[in-house]
Amino acid sequence: MEDLGFEDSLRAYAVATEEDAIQTAAIEGENLDREKVRSSIAAHLGLPTAGLRLTDRAVDGLVNVLLDATHHHATALTRDRLCSWHTALFP
Repeated sequence: MEDLGFEDSLRAYAVATEEDAIQTAAIEGENLDREKVRSSIAAHLGLPTAGLRLTDRAVDGLVNVLLDATHHHATALTRDRLCSWHTALFP
């Protein structure tokens, strides 16, 4: 990833996160709209493709949890953090 440069690394990260979101939802028997997932991830990461497809709370919640888990993987999983994930996933 370091060899790709910042923008290419960010895009590769977005693609990996998109696939994680789709596969995570599939485990629970949900089929997410890939374009909504892509748009939500782009919005969270500040990519120019943000907002191309309106997202919904379920997609945004899952993307929020995945990004928090990967960005802050070294941070302790506190009760508050776990509860915020639960709230994001189950409004």
